[in-house]
Amino acid sequence: MTSILGCKNSRRAGRKASIYGIVALVPMYFLKDYVGQDFPPPLTHAEFFYGFTGVVLAWQIVFLIISRDPLKYRSLMLPAILEKAAWGVPVLIFYFWFGFLKIISASPAERRLVSFKILV
Repeated sequence: MTSILGCKNSRRAGRKASIYGIVALVPMYFLKDYVGQDFPPPLTHAEFFYGFTGVVLAWQIVFLIISRDPLKYRSLMLPAILEKAAWGVPVLIFYFWFGFLKIISASPAERRLVSFKILV
């Protein structure tokens, strides 16, 4: 049986993490142009940007619901883990296999070179 202290700690941690996620994601709805300027090329399909932001925000609300009663909503934890893995696994693959994430910190000339290597 799970202890009461363990439930309280998981509730607090889950609540804090989901509130932080919501606070961090809501401004994304207003940053479409900023993302296009600072990380070219500009966004041409806003529906993907807003769709991604909306889905991630919806999952933050699911995490908030789970944090209210972790024992009651433990069946939602498996899809929540899959949601996290759906982002984390491709990032690891791109980083270790393709070296793709190194492009972000590279100069524009290096970006073109690395992009060319990936495409060829």
